[in-house]
Amino acid sequence: MVSDSDLRILLIGNPNSIHLRRWATFLVQHGVYVWVHSENTPINKVDGVTYSVVTRGYWRITRLIYAWAAIRRLVLVNNIKVIDIQYVGISYLLTFWLKDIVLVSSCWGSDVHTDPNRSFIRRLILKHGLLKSDLILASGPYLARLIARYGPKAQLITYSIGVNPDIFIDKNQRRAIDLVFPRLMRKIYNAKRFIEAIAILSDKNIRPSVLVSTASPDPLYLQEVKELITKKNLWNVQLVEEVTQQNLAEIYNKTRYIVSIPDDDSIGLSVIEAALCGCYPIIPRTEVYEWSFGEQIQYIDDRALTAPGLAMEIEAFLNMDLHIPHGLDQKLFAIHGENENFERKLAAIESIL
Repeated sequence: MVSDSDLRILLIGNPNSIHLRRWATFLVQHGVYVWVHSENTPINKVDGVTYSVVTRGYWRITRLIYAWAAIRRLVLVNNIKVIDIQYVGISYLLTFWLKDIVLVSSCWGSDVHTDPNRSFIRRLILKHGLLKSDLILASGPYLARLIARYGPKAQLITYSIGVNPDIFIDKNQRRAIDLVFPRLMRKIYNAKRFIEAIAILSDKNIRPSVLVSTASPDPLYLQEVKELITKKNLWNVQLVEEVTQQNLAEIYNKTRYIVSIPDDDSIGLSVIEAALCGCYPIIPRTEVYEWSFGEQIQYIDDRALTAPGLAMEIEAFLNMDLHIPHGLDQKLFAIHGENENFERKLAAIESIL
């Protein structure tokens, strides 16, 4: 394990992503010199991390050229030996023509199984980047299989982004809230379908207490969700503006069920965190969720693909008193423990140098 080392890593990704922030914090705590490059301005900086933000250029190609020049300068001036791309794809273009660099691809999910379907160019860039990589990290076995189709020669490791065991624990509190929807306000997570299902229940005079996260990289979609809540007069739905790990852990400990119905998912970390706090998941049976929960929970069926079907499923769960099975928390930590997964990732990087 690296400690007080001369290892220098440049992370390319959104500096406000909780996953990137936790990985950067871990690296700094283990004596690694860390830089973060992005076109997003960091809101809360991680102590010990140097940030590079490039927002110049009206056109995307112009911004990429400016960003590539900034990254090249960072690498040469600071003798950076490792570049870790968080959420792969177009960012591979920023590493072209850089020599003597260990390229790490940290794949999260939609960057591999959704974005490449948007265009042939994106698929070509993804394939080239994976083939060029020295180490590839897939957040789950399903994602690892998708990556393997591209035929990369690099070491491919299946790992979890990690759960903080000091924050997400079951405090055995009274669960006064019925449902929480903590996923990001993006179309793939189907918040509107969830709100429509709650409206259907409301029409049947079933009004569970509901919390919905407003964390969003898509402000237009968030506005549509807010307008739908207002239009349906859902006074029982409360929006959560402050979305931090500590705040979410408190919410999970007070809530009976978490609802997660994404079109695709890599790990579903929020579902795992909620389950560790004793909040039972209302989720479909997918390979991603089965990796974590196996046959130890009750899944919803395919009728939840529509709002009326989801409403029926939620109503059925509300009429039951389900609890997280004994011992499931130990299994979840064994798979998703933060330090264990970060240590594996760091050791894999060090072994290549």
